[in-house]
Amino acid sequence: MNPNNQQNQPFQPSVPPQAQAQFQQQGTVSGSMLPHTPSKLPLILAIVFGMLFILALVFGLWAFTERQDYKDNSDAKSAVAVEAALAEQKDTLSAEFAEQAKEPFLTYNGPSTYGSFSFEYPRTWSVYVEESSNSSDLYNVYMHPNEIRDIGDREAEHAFLLEVVGNEYEQEVSRLASQVERGDLSSAAYRPEKVLSTLGIKVKGELDNNTNGTRVYLPIRDRTLILTTETDNYVADFERILTTLTFTP
Repeated sequence: MNPNNQQNQPFQPSVPPQAQAQFQQQGTVSGSMLPHTPSKLPLILAIVFGMLFILALVFGLWAFTERQDYKDNSDAKSAVAVEAALAEQKDTLSAEFAEQAKEPFLTYNGPSTYGSFSFEYPRTWSVYVEESSNSSDLYNVYMHPNEIRDIGDREAEHAFLLEVVGNEYEQEVSRLASQVERGDLSSAAYRPEKVLSTLGIKVKGELDNNTNGTRVYLPIRDRTLILTTETDNYVADFERILTTLTFTP
């Protein structure tokens, strides 16, 4: 070997393997220490679960309150419900009994002088008849449940009133024109079911004496037959009577 060649090689210090590994490890650690943004997922989950917990707590308190109220007041509420049901049942039974008590219907027959009219009426109704020579009121029949109202009281309302007046039909009906025109009364043609040959008129609304009811005008010879219910409480009975009405035109 040429000694000159060894002397010309540059000096290379030797590094122990342990020091070399330590140097590489330090380089790696320092390279990974970079800035980063923290995750918001844990905060979002915490908010969601917190809201769910609050909602569950509110619902639980409401359910407990309702249960406690039902527990404390169930007996009282049941008693009120039973009382209301019994009262309703009593009213229903009373109404049914009142309807059944009307049967069998009785028949009223008027004198032949005034067309021999007749009709059926509830047997629980009282009857009062008034006959007069006055041309405007020849024959009046008042009917009402249990007892007759004071016929002298112009404000008294009767379930049924029949009048035979001495005026002709056209004269009586002509008096209704202004009330119908003002809208106080509604009017319609009317034919009795059992006397179809006779054409009259039925009016509803504000009758005379400031009473609301239904009234029928029918020509009977040279006079007028007037049938009235002076209250809306007995319209069904009034209509039932009309279906049984007969007379000699």
